[in-house]
Amino acid sequence: MAAVVLKENSAKELWANLLNSSDERIRLEKLRYLTDRLEGKPFTAINPAETKQSPLQDNRLQVAIQNLILPAIEKNKAKRIAKPVEEPKALPEPKPDLVH
Repeated sequence: MAAVVLKENSAKELWANLLNSSDERIRLEKLRYLTDRLEGKPFTAINPAETKQSPLQDNRLQVAIQNLILPAIEKNKAKRIAKPVEEPKALPEPKPDLVH
């Protein structure tokens, strides 16, 4: 897609349009990008997993895990621990070979 856009449009004109945008944030962001590239700073992507979570986080899922899932896991562990270990059964004696 990028190749098509750049083939059909002048990159210089596209940048000029961005730098002349009516939105100050776009102008600042693009000017900062170009300045960083000029100074040799590499592009650094932001990891969305490291962003701060909203203070209005819905914790119903965490409460359900604590109340429903974890007690069931603990109950199953207790059953496995309390179950007595059975002695292995002896193998039956082999039958004599009748073909002799």
